[in-house]
Amino acid sequence: MSKSQGDVIGTIERIWRYPLKSAPGEALGSAALGDLGIPGDRGWALIDRETGYIGSAKLPRSWRSLLRFSARYLAEPRPGSPVPAIELTLPDGACVRSDDPAANDLISTAIGRPVRLSSIPPRERIVVREWPDIDGMLFRATESAGEIGKAAPGAFFDHAPVHLLTTASLAALTAAAPHADADPLRFRPTLLIQSAENASGFAENDWVGHRISIGDVALKVIAPSPRCVVVTLPHGNLSHNLDVLRGLVAANRIPFEPGAAAMPCIGAYAVVVRTGKVATGDRVILR
Repeated sequence: MSKSQGDVIGTIERIWRYPLKSAPGEALGSAALGDLGIPGDRGWALIDRETGYIGSAKLPRSWRSLLRFSARYLAEPRPGSPVPAIELTLPDGACVRSDDPAANDLISTAIGRPVRLSSIPPRERIVVREWPDIDGMLFRATESAGEIGKAAPGAFFDHAPVHLLTTASLAALTAAAPHADADPLRFRPTLLIQSAENASGFAENDWVGHRISIGDVALKVIAPSPRCVVVTLPHGNLSHNLDVLRGLVAANRIPFEPGAAAMPCIGAYAVVVRTGKVATGDRVILR
């Protein structure tokens, strides 16, 4: 197949939606993709009542327990509609609905700080990040605050509404750092792509600026996905593992955007340019 027609670069292996920011996602067999990605993705977040900042496991000392929450929608979200209520399962196994008047107090006790649950982002969408003490990190052994969601206005996304990850990149990370435990759950993608047999290396690096077609859906890949402390943290049965980030620093440290300093990256961010439906098994075509 010629480049003008498009190259089949793989198939959709898995699809995830994350009802609550920084909590584990839910696997889907198929999903609609609207202008802001999968409806309901990062539809809710915790807001720190003292600072007004968005709760994120990027600051583990305050928010790592979010990775032990789970969340599900009580009704299916629809494009262009307010996000429905969710039910949260807290780390101790207790359940609470977002429309329960006691929800904020129960969640605050579980988190260990005063928070409120919100489906409406604050005017300034600020997240605090911890940067691990790892050789080659741009910001090492420090914390920084910055705005998120620059390619997804009015949402809780870190940058853009769709995050792509390939099995080729996971294999490249494993080759560079055999002890990295490169499970896709660490990287929280929207779409995991089973790479074509001829793919190798960190495949998404070459997609930036291109379009991707999946059935009727068209995406524009806008940037590689930089990585921070979150990928090293325990996720479900996955243990704490600094080798994940060390491996990316060694094998795929590239600029997030032209002129920017190099950062450890895996995966790519995309925006939706034509809406539609995707399902596992769909072919992925690079234009």
